Amino acid sequence: PAFEPMAENKARIELARRYFTHFGPATVKDAAYFFGTTQTKVKSWLKQLPVIETSLDGKSYFYIDNGLSAGELPDCLFLAGFDQLMLGYEKTESLFLPREHMRDIFNLAGIVRPAILVNGTVVGWWNLKNRKLKITLFSPADQRLISNTATALWRDLKQIEYL
Repeated sequence: PAFEPMAENKARIELARRYFTHFGPATVKDAAYFFGTTQTKVKSWLKQLPVIETSLDGKSYFYIDNGLSAGELPDCLFLAGFDQLMLGYEKTESLFLPREHMRDIFNLAGIVRPAILVNGTVVGWWNLKNRKLKITLFSPADQRLISNTATALWRDLKQIEYL
């Protein structure tokens, strides 16, 4: 179909709608981080969107109901480097990444390491090279669960090493 460009403000509202539909619940600060804009701008977008507000630990979170059930996260997930679960939210307030381990995933050179999520919390990061998986844990985690998940994901692994 022919492409019809949108006005800039309308396009930004559409992007915000998509963000709160697919990344929500998220805070105003999360959205400002994601879009590289001010919290004031995000608040102006929220006024124009059919968001639902909820609270957790004294913070307001916003989302747009997309009609899908929330679903369940698998017990263990290997996230990619620069994964949207890490980049979609303000990193120092992530619900998934404990603040004390932020620099283990987001290094000062701008790299976002591939994280390991166990029961909804990042517990370490991984590196796969030449069918050898190296896992660096910074929180106690069920190594058997992690190893079983890894061998199901990469059936040709030669070795798993915990550092």
